[in-house]
Amino acid sequence: MPAIDSAPHERPPADLFAEIMAAGSAWFAQTDGVQLSMLRESLEERARLVPVAESSTEARKQLRELNREIADWLTALGFNPTARARLGLAEVKAASTIDRMRAKADKR
Repeated sequence: MPAIDSAPHERPPADLFAEIMAAGSAWFAQTDGVQLSMLRESLEERARLVPVAESSTEARKQLRELNREIADWLTALGFNPTARARLGLAEVKAASTIDRMRAKADKR
């Protein structure tokens, strides 16, 4: 697993979007184009809003709302464990006692 970047908002939106495209390329479909376009626009808007938010309460409120919007786009595009499970890309399940016992028996 790659290291987590603690400050992705400081990178240019085009770089962030390129990473999103690379990470999701395995499951993106042509029909995701509209959502991806809106996500890119939101990332670009966020980059313009961050410097203003340091000195404006209204801009901070807008930034919080935009962050929620970006998180919603990312979820819709499969960028959290629950969304990936919904898309059939990952299984979100804690191993039960019986599963652990079966795995142990299979190793024998």
